[in-house]
Amino acid sequence: MIRAYKGKDIDTLVGIWYKGSLQAHDFIDSSYWKSQIEEMKEKYIPMSETHVITSQTKL
Repeated sequence: MIRAYKGKDIDTLVGIWYKGSLQAHDFIDSSYWKSQIEEMKEKYIPMSETHVITSQTKL
């Protein structure tokens, strides 16, 4: 099932973003990405249209 993200998904989403940022931008020191975690969690992900896929069938 694909659904809009819920607040309970935020830590997983930030983890995916962080790991992806480290891989995609390995030329930037990891401390930079670590310093952006709270802003991603509190600002950027909530203001974006984000969907998740889940194996659960209930909303």
